[in-house]
Amino acid sequence: MSSLSLSKLPPKSSFYSHSSSSSSSSSSSPVFKSKFIWRFPPPKFDNLPSCISKQSSTIAIQPLNIDDELIKRQELAILIYDLGLHLNVSFTCIYTGVVYMHRFFMLHPFQQCLKESVAAACLFLACKVNEMPRPLNEFTRHLCQLINQVHNNSEDFLSTSSSITTVGNITPEVLSNYNQQIIDYENMLLSTLGFCLNVEQPYMIITRTSQTLSIPKEIAQKACEIATKSIFFTLFTMKYTTNLIACFALYLAIKSSQINIPDNQDGSQWFHLLNEEFTAKLLQGSI
Repeated sequence: MSSLSLSKLPPKSSFYSHSSSSSSSSSSSPVFKSKFIWRFPPPKFDNLPSCISKQSSTIAIQPLNIDDELIKRQELAILIYDLGLHLNVSFTCIYTGVVYMHRFFMLHPFQQCLKESVAAACLFLACKVNEMPRPLNEFTRHLCQLINQVHNNSEDFLSTSSSITTVGNITPEVLSNYNQQIIDYENMLLSTLGFCLNVEQPYMIITRTSQTLSIPKEIAQKACEIATKSIFFTLFTMKYTTNLIACFALYLAIKSSQINIPDNQDGSQWFHLLNEEFTAKLLQGSI
């Protein structure tokens, strides 16, 4: 598993189709009012918890460089996606779990966590929030199977901070240990998120804007793919609003397709439909 495993993401046909279903599922999900907006100023990204030296009560944390920190996030995003597929949960659950993971590691270092259990806890909580809960034992069994599978394919996946380099035989004791880890990290995740569990998706914004502008379906689909990869494999959700991510994805899809979108009737550009303050310079700077 590597940072380049983009083929792990859903096939093209699923991106455009789930944008409409995600809106209906989100409308039926419980509403949790946010007390904190999970976006950070630029200096924060030069001082992520995993990338700064820190002396804890037990060990000295050896900082990661920025690229290695991002690779670990990408690996966990793929693990969450794979685990979600094994558990047959919705893409909304997977998406939410990935965003929870990004939020968690904005405040906690990888070096002090069992990252595979954190990933499982993120998806476990996301399934509850989106009213698709799965039994804990089922979660744990699939997680152990995936860790064994990944370990056989890549020696570099598992964190050096993990006490288990490979699961091996999935015994009741192993399942019990992982069950407890997932419960512990779920509680830690809830404490970290402060019960700020809302996660917005950009897909309906992309779909509505594309329909308004009569953008071809294949370009809207490409924009959905760009948005997903940006959210899974970068820190976009920690930097930008959902509206801006959707606009960026459409902007890049339109630009790469070399089609011309005419200005609005009032002379403004197409992306002003999303926000009057957006500019071409802002969108180019997001690339």
